[in-house]
Amino acid sequence: MEVTILSVDTSHPLYPEWLALRRRLLREPLGIDFTERELEAEQEDRQVLAVVGQRLAGGLLVRTA
Repeated sequence: MEVTILSVDTSHPLYPEWLALRRRLLREPLGIDFTERELEAEQEDRQVLAVVGQRLAGGLLVRTA
């Protein structure tokens, strides 16, 4: 299968799915969630997503300074 790499921001249609994946895998096991402040800060960041077919396979958040 072909992997497509996308650089997206918070307005991209895949962003909510990316956020949910991060929440499920990284936050829920620790018993924490994103704060409003963290989510607002993400508007300045870039998300690099890997998509296989029509499915989000993973990604990377690139924090801007």
